[in-house]
Amino acid sequence: MSAAFETLVYTDCRPGQGLAGTAGFQFQARSSGADQQAMHLVERHLLYEAPDNWMAARHPPEQYPPSLAHLWDDRLITAAGRYLGREANGGREGNQLTHAIVTGDPDSYGSLRPAQLFGAPFWTGSPAATTDCPPLPADIEPGGFGVQEAQDFLNSSPDNERLLAALVTTLERSHQPQATRILFICADPDLVLRWITLGTLLLPQRRALAINFKVFTTRPTVGTHHIVAVHPDWQVIDASVGNDHGFMVVDLVRGDWSDVEISPLAERWVSLFASADPYDILDAIEVAAASEQRQDRAPAIGLAAVIGRPPARDEVGTVVDWLRNGPAGQRELYGGRVTDLLVDTVERWPAAALAGLDQIATAGWRADRTSQVWLPERIAAVRGALLTAELRRARTQGLVADGAVPVLPPTVWGDAEQRAAVQSVAQALTAAEPAVFEAVLRVALRFGVAAPLGQVREAAHAFVREWADNPHRGYDHRAWSAGEGLRDLLHDELRARVRLGPEHARRAADGWWAHLLPVMDALNDELDEAVLAAAMVHLPANGCRTLMEEFLPGAVRKSATGRVVGVLFARRPASLHELRLLLEHVPRDTVLPDRAVAQLTAVLQTVGELPEAEVELAGALVQRGNYDAPPGVRRLLDAVAGLPAVAERLARAQTSRMLPRTDLAALPGAVARARQTVLRDALLTNPYPLVALEGLELVPGHVADAYARAVEAAFKEPRVRAARVTTAFLLTAYAWGDVVSPRVRDSLAGTLRRWTAWAKSAELNLVGKDLRALQSPTVPEEWEKYVREIKDGGWRTKFGRGSR
Repeated sequence: MSAAFETLVYTDCRPGQGLAGTAGFQFQARSSGADQQAMHLVERHLLYEAPDNWMAARHPPEQYPPSLAHLWDDRLITAAGRYLGREANGGREGNQLTHAIVTGDPDSYGSLRPAQLFGAPFWTGSPAATTDCPPLPADIEPGGFGVQEAQDFLNSSPDNERLLAALVTTLERSHQPQATRILFICADPDLVLRWITLGTLLLPQRRALAINFKVFTTRPTVGTHHIVAVHPDWQVIDASVGNDHGFMVVDLVRGDWSDVEISPLAERWVSLFASADPYDILDAIEVAAASEQRQDRAPAIGLAAVIGRPPARDEVGTVVDWLRNGPAGQRELYGGRVTDLLVDTVERWPAAALAGLDQIATAGWRADRTSQVWLPERIAAVRGALLTAELRRARTQGLVADGAVPVLPPTVWGDAEQRAAVQSVAQALTAAEPAVFEAVLRVALRFGVAAPLGQVREAAHAFVREWADNPHRGYDHRAWSAGEGLRDLLHDELRARVRLGPEHARRAADGWWAHLLPVMDALNDELDEAVLAAAMVHLPANGCRTLMEEFLPGAVRKSATGRVVGVLFARRPASLHELRLLLEHVPRDTVLPDRAVAQLTAVLQTVGELPEAEVELAGALVQRGNYDAPPGVRRLLDAVAGLPAVAERLARAQTSRMLPRTDLAALPGAVARARQTVLRDALLTNPYPLVALEGLELVPGHVADAYARAVEAAFKEPRVRAARVTTAFLLTAYAWGDVVSPRVRDSLAGTLRRWTAWAKSAELNLVGKDLRALQSPTVPEEWEKYVREIKDGGWRTKFGRGSR
């Protein structure tokens, strides 16, 4: 039960009339609960103020307007005052009486605003009979300006709504630091207090009680009242709308007020108060204030709860949040009504709000199966509306919420609801552009609704074609309703493209190989083959090797090696490493496709130097029957294979007729270059110098040069064999010198001269003996002549002792 009001009376007292017992201004009477703190607040802030200029002019008391003031400072005090004229103890002007009521309990005011107490019947205009005055009951009777009168007054002038909106906007900010104070200029306190009543009625009641005001004051710039009023004839301040002294000025004399940027909240409440049941609007204001929601959004809650007004589309989220998290007492009182309101208008709401409402509904159903709020049909209505809204958002924006919605039991979501949901999905899919088609499918899966592909064939095929064109979209069919069916349609579309020809197959496989390869376990059709071939083009070497090791063993088991190898290397030749791997896996006599060995063939047909690795590998493949080498490659391989026998014959030939002339003439240049050491060593091994030199004429020039350099190198040995000197002499002094290049021949000639210059007679005689064995009479004679020229020509001196 609310507390009663303590009372205080303040006036000029005769001796013994007041609480102080002396003459003068003091508290004349008080109720037993009115303490010194209350008396101090009244005396400082709420006493009637009479203007000096009127008192000097001795205006009669009845011309002075009554006053009303209010303060909330630890306790709530409202005070009414009137001017009495001369003092009780003399003839001076200035006597006044202020009657104040005091409470520490805001509930004592009920739903009243303090300004409504103007003209209330309980106010006294004369001193109490004694120094004791009774308290007032909490249910005090106000003046005559009630809620309905306030609405009538508001609607009495077209300008009143604009002024009230400006007042409410300013009062909304009264609790902020440096808030703007309001100054009324008016001679009629009733008119001022009507406006204060209107302004505070559109604030929550507790906020209204905190609005301190004083009507009238002679010191408007002093004190902390949010609202003050001055009489235009009292000459206490020269304020006006154009010279506002920091106030929001409301000049009721001229019908003008300071310009204020109206807040949406104030504009809304003023408009509603003017047009709707005013008591309902006041209740809505209280509910909104207690909803613990944002001030600018809270009115939607109050209006929905009190008058059943549906929120705007952009406000429904606030109402749903309140249903979920609002004050428990409010939800218990109003939750059912608000819930029914939202469900009855469920088709209006955006998906996000419906998702919240669906969560509340399903949670409420699980918590209380007998709930009268969440009847099965209402839960189904919310779920159906949520599905429709999310389908619309997916179709128009491509947006889908995360997660699956809770499954509803058959008693709530039955066959009829499921069929309706399927049709909603079908309609959304039919209307969806290909780019957002998959978003609709994700919504369907989120709600556990089967996408009826049979009903939307054209739209599904359009989507699949767009999907096939854009593999980079990264779609995951597992996130879709009917995802497996759409994946099959995609594969059908890709197969059809592959069948259009190599270029189409290549384009499709290049886009899709990375997506399809991980789920491919065998070569079942043309699409699989195109994908595998594309993977072998795009994967790095180790990835290609992995694919070969994965597919080749199975191909061998199924006797399909040729087909699999053909697929693996349908778009590029095998590398050297891959051919070695094929050599390990491919059975004997299984001929590799030309594309697989194309690079190997090209290397063996075009390179100038014999590539050892390729020759070795090609030979092994041919030997196993895996490589159907072209004639040129076969000749090269045969030459390499037969070279050891040719070299053996070259080394053992005793006469020129025994030399392998035909074989050497047919020897490919690449083989001769690559195997020149084999031919050189065979010639060096031959013990018959003339035969060796005749063989030298049969080999390429680079082999002859290598042979001559090897002969020259022998002169660096401590003891030079006579046979090497003989060969050197024949290469430099006779026609055989033409088979080596001039630079190599000149070098060898210089080495021979230096050796001869320092050679001993015994060494020279051995050479002569070898030359005579050649059975050519001129050769020994030429040698002897050569030696004499060297010995007699001072060559020893020329070359020096260290030149040998």
